[in-house]
Amino acid sequence: MRQFHELFVGRTDAYGTYALPKGQTAKRGTKFVGKARTVTDRRLTVEQYREHMKGITGLGIVPIIPKVNTVSWFVIDVDEYGEDDLHGDLTAAITRLNLPLVVCKSKSGGAHVFCFLTEPAKAVDVLPIARKYAKKLGCSPKVEIFPKQEAIDKDNNGSWLNLPYFGETRPCMGADGKTELSLKEFLLFAHEREVHPTDLEIRLEELKFSKSESGSKAPPCIDRMIDEGIEEGGRDNALTHVVVYMKKRYPEDWQDRVAEFNSTTVHPSLPFSDVSRIIKGGERKDYQYLCKQQPMCALCNKDACLKREFGVGSGGEETLEPFTIDNIRKICTEEPILIVVVNGTPVQMKMETFLTFRLFKIECAKVMNRVLMDMKAKEWAEICNEALKNVEEEKAPEIVGESGQIRHHFMEWTGQMVQAGPMQRVIEGYPVFIDKRLIFRATDFISYLRRTGARYEDRMIWLVLNEDGAEQETMVIGGNKRKVWTYDVGQPWFDPPENKENF
Repeated sequence: MRQFHELFVGRTDAYGTYALPKGQTAKRGTKFVGKARTVTDRRLTVEQYREHMKGITGLGIVPIIPKVNTVSWFVIDVDEYGEDDLHGDLTAAITRLNLPLVVCKSKSGGAHVFCFLTEPAKAVDVLPIARKYAKKLGCSPKVEIFPKQEAIDKDNNGSWLNLPYFGETRPCMGADGKTELSLKEFLLFAHEREVHPTDLEIRLEELKFSKSESGSKAPPCIDRMIDEGIEEGGRDNALTHVVVYMKKRYPEDWQDRVAEFNSTTVHPSLPFSDVSRIIKGGERKDYQYLCKQQPMCALCNKDACLKREFGVGSGGEETLEPFTIDNIRKICTEEPILIVVVNGTPVQMKMETFLTFRLFKIECAKVMNRVLMDMKAKEWAEICNEALKNVEEEKAPEIVGESGQIRHHFMEWTGQMVQAGPMQRVIEGYPVFIDKRLIFRATDFISYLRRTGARYEDRMIWLVLNEDGAEQETMVIGGNKRKVWTYDVGQPWFDPPENKENF
């Protein structure tokens, strides 16, 4: 209860409620029509959160705090109902883009995409980034974002949003986009994806399309689309045509670039569901350029296109290479590493890459500089099963695995940076050692990892440190509440500094 309350902190003198018919509670698979209202005559307490989680009276929170106009979370409200795989598409895009977002089912069947901050930030600074995140995900420019206001006062109640986990309904979706997380799993998942306000922009790299960037390589029709835009009437064909080019030129992240192309070049942009459908089609099969269809036909310059690196004359079938898997070595860490020998060339990859032919093909191309011949899913599954029967397993030392590497980096960081106090040093970026405990901000450790070039999923870092005994706490440092991690140290691996300050 306390963690849920702290996660969804917001305005306390105005909030929303959603009351079901008397005697009814929110249960999965059951639909009731309730009554929504804005409450301003009594303050928000923990009791309202409790009734919400029991499924008695739904709770809606205004994210923005009056006067200071700060937020600790924001939401992208995706209301594309009836899309079969909306939540799966969103989570897949979030994973590809490495955005610090969490997808929950909404009351009306859409999706609420949450971003939780480790520290409050001004709404006026957060909202432009939230819009960029929505754009990256391929959402409509008209998508709703909460908070809706940059600033509010006592005379402006602000806009409230229904919270997730109303009884047995509105769950959070796991990283696979299909698994519904329990409340306990959601709280851990949300904490894993919390982000410091200063890191919001770092997690977002804009893709910029311009004629100067693409002109010497892309088909001339695509250059003209970029310069002139694409209007209604040929949007589906144009985006399918662009898929062919993006797959050729950017095999690793072509899906994200197609979504970005839609939001920057297509007017009005195609809905998220239509873009997802076109991208899925491109993942299932290799399209050919749609040169004889509009609007490409009207924009064509065939002679110039034949000379372009990614024009109609590139990537013929003669470049595709048949292959055999000679043998596989499996390095046994917590996440196994495979050394797959393809046509005599060893290629290193993760298990999920090996099992997904599209990803396998990309990894092989990186090493072999050749494109392998396509294969149907059933055929590839049979080859994988046969190859894994004779896999050679090798046990790796702990330092080879991600867990061991994270522990090594943590000991290295704390050994170099540990301070005795004062506690103010924590918000300056140092781990502080007091009373046989390390106190530090997880974001500072992550920043250290980035500086060293180490790249681990935030989720993996949290799990490793938590498994070793690290816990999250809220402490008052410098007059403000701060979320920190504490780590009980039995036998220090560093020279304990002289203790200058107690709590």
